[in-house]
Amino acid sequence: MSNGETTINDVLEAINDFAEKTEDRFNKMDDRFNKMDGRFNKVDDRFILLEQKVDQNHLELLGYIRMIETELKDIKERLTRLEKRTIEDADAAAKDVLELRHRVEVLEEKVRQLQPA
Repeated sequence: MSNGETTINDVLEAINDFAEKTEDRFNKMDDRFNKMDGRFNKVDDRFILLEQKVDQNHLELLGYIRMIETELKDIKERLTRLEKRTIEDADAAAKDVLELRHRVEVLEEKVRQLQPA
């Protein structure tokens, strides 16, 4: 049958050729997808590392903030005690001034009484 008619062998050969080319293309696509998966896995690993670093930094910051809060609380307590002591010292000094003023007034009165008129 060489008059231009297609034989079953020709059809089978074309199908086999198509199947081989298709399988080759699918294999190439599988290779590309595997490479892409590898890249995505590397990106995932990098994101996991970044997430771990962010978590670690977050924990360190929380610890630092707690330390600052503790120091601020201590400073506030010390400041409160200092304010109280300052008020007490000022009150004591004012009392001393008033007592000294009274003593000076008494002494001035005695001096006036001793001076000849």
